[in-house]
Amino acid sequence: MASVGAWFSQTMKGRTYSRFEAEAQPVELQQADEEAVDGEDYVDGMPTVRGHPSDRGRCMCSSNFLWLPITAGLCIFSIAFLSGYLISRAGRALPGGCDELASSPDPSEDEDGHLEVDPGPLTLPELRKSLENSFDGKRMREFMLKLSTMKRTTGSPESSLAAQMVFDQLQLCSLSSVITDVHQVSIQEPDRNHPNVVQLLHPPGSVKDLVEDSDAFFAYSPSRNATVANAETNGCVGVLVYPDPADFYGPMDMPPLPLNQTFRGHVHYGYGDPYTPGFPSFNNTPFPPVPSSGLPGIPAQPISGQAAQTIFRNLKGELVPSTWQGGLRDVDYHFGSLLSPMAVHLHMSVTNRDIRKTLHNIIGVLQGHSEPDRYVMFGAQRDASGPAIAESASGTALMLEIARILTNLTKHGFQPRRSIIFLSWDGGEFGSVGATEWLEGYLSLLHQKAVSYISLDNPVTGDEVFSVQGSPLLADVMHSVLHQVLTPGTLTQTVLQHLVNHYPEWRTTMYKQVSMQSSLYPFLAYAGIPSVGFGYVQERERQYGRLHSPQDTWEALNGVTETRGAVPTMCAVAEVAALLALHLTVPKALPLKAREYGSTLGDYVQTAAQYTAKLRASGITLQWVHSSLGDYTRAVETLEQQWQQSDFNNEAIVRSYNNRLLQVEKGLLSPFASPLLSPSRHLVFGQGEFTLSYLLQLLSQFSETPKAWELAALRRHLALTTWTLRELSNSISGDLWDMNSSF
Repeated sequence: MASVGAWFSQTMKGRTYSRFEAEAQPVELQQADEEAVDGEDYVDGMPTVRGHPSDRGRCMCSSNFLWLPITAGLCIFSIAFLSGYLISRAGRALPGGCDELASSPDPSEDEDGHLEVDPGPLTLPELRKSLENSFDGKRMREFMLKLSTMKRTTGSPESSLAAQMVFDQLQLCSLSSVITDVHQVSIQEPDRNHPNVVQLLHPPGSVKDLVEDSDAFFAYSPSRNATVANAETNGCVGVLVYPDPADFYGPMDMPPLPLNQTFRGHVHYGYGDPYTPGFPSFNNTPFPPVPSSGLPGIPAQPISGQAAQTIFRNLKGELVPSTWQGGLRDVDYHFGSLLSPMAVHLHMSVTNRDIRKTLHNIIGVLQGHSEPDRYVMFGAQRDASGPAIAESASGTALMLEIARILTNLTKHGFQPRRSIIFLSWDGGEFGSVGATEWLEGYLSLLHQKAVSYISLDNPVTGDEVFSVQGSPLLADVMHSVLHQVLTPGTLTQTVLQHLVNHYPEWRTTMYKQVSMQSSLYPFLAYAGIPSVGFGYVQERERQYGRLHSPQDTWEALNGVTETRGAVPTMCAVAEVAALLALHLTVPKALPLKAREYGSTLGDYVQTAAQYTAKLRASGITLQWVHSSLGDYTRAVETLEQQWQQSDFNNEAIVRSYNNRLLQVEKGLLSPFASPLLSPSRHLVFGQGEFTLSYLLQLLSQFSETPKAWELAALRRHLALTTWTLRELSNSISGDLWDMNSSF
């Protein structure tokens, strides 16, 4: 099975798209003096078509009168050519599917065998028009239902069948390449011989088992026993997690999740294989097993809301704050108390076992025309522990439908400048393992060639509000795309208008909505690739309660999309995603706006400025951070001015401009952090001490009389932030001699 590395080096080279292939009829034209050469006749230095020998004298002696019919003929030909072009442009139709394309006649010839005129590449407005009403909701629904019936637990033999089905579907679309990317990773599963236990212990000796679903577990929880006394004052030694109705929404007139159901998932505070952080898990490569710092040190176990009710009814002591109050009925939320001699105890035993699994990522490629070494990527999780209609089946169906539509367009004039890559991920249930291992394996290559990543995870979990999360670089193009797509169920209201009505501040807050649970996160925080995710939700503040549970079914999804319908809502999201891909692959200049990051970075600096007086008293200034942000703003303005004054037809200039734009997201990865020790090193989206969030945390904890170590830590972080922003400015300034060497 071919590896991704071999495929990238062999196939992603400058191959040119050809819409129509046909042998041209040979026409002899030769340059010569006014005299005939080798039997060829010329008039006034122009070659004439070889005719019958008896006609040659007449042509030679009547050259002055020949121009009139030639000129008239050329005019008639030109008018006919233009008329045919316009008619062909107006009459384009989109075929129904990949299978139709495979059996359709050669588009380069008409019914009589005559060559048709190539109308040239479609423009963005024409492509947008072609997308309208072209998505097949019935096809997507059928695929989702079929996938939901397949057992596709991460790394299982049955999951390989689902991978093969996606592989086959992508091949049907006649993509340039479809390949499989294989990784061997460590995950966890319950020990069937020693199931996890949570028991309520009453002093007289009665025991009540609280684990109702033996298949429910949290991956990467330490395997150990823990007895948790109510209101234990010495810190937690175990964690129980239940779905509280106050935190989730569900189908209409139904609870978010049945009280006897539990969540499934993982408790790794990170992504990827936690036993090989920073290393790709290829071919059982014997990298030293260095556990991720995000692995918990105490055991964790999911329980149902019903089990949580039983526990809360036995808790005494002080009531929790109002913000901690949940939605379980007929219970009060108490902290618990050890003061009562009849205190109830919990016994908890977690016995998960580590196991090696083989993951299969499926990768399809629609190769670009002018810049095939620039990648616009779609990604969707495929694996699941249940039906996972909303969690993974919907995203996979959307991705396959987008692949079908875009490849159809290539048969009718769509010539993407850049390559479009479709990625079906395995291991999403355990924290974007498949996506992260792929990133770790090809990080250097992707830093050079990746343009953007579009996540299709959880595209529809409601139909009330459109939600956008991701890089500010993509805010402007998302604004343009959403303005061109209609809200499902309406005739005039665009998705953008509907979004602005609910959340007018969406552009300035989209970076705050990124979840570590999405494959979007490692592409941004670890790889520094401009990324975005979006979809319809029911509420922005709460989550869909059926995710990560056996209740994530088509019926449940219909229950949260009763207003607009699940199928029309999915078609709207698919149109947004496909149109975004067109905006990223058709124009010469990438529609990334570096100016948007200036506002995002400015928000952090403005928040930090409120501590100026306190810092000044300790001899610390924020001036260097302000100056470095000013450097970035000026570098962006210079870049925009240079582009406006450039020759847009000069491919070298276009390439240079795009390269400088792509430096922005990568430039926000702290150069002072080790990808191995601090994989999430993005200043805005990352975690840990190299981020702007950590800087604000240090400032908020800064005391009136700081200790020496506090001063040293703050000065160090201010220096790291200053020089990261300064390096970012230099990276988009162009050549070395264009950079500003002083503040």
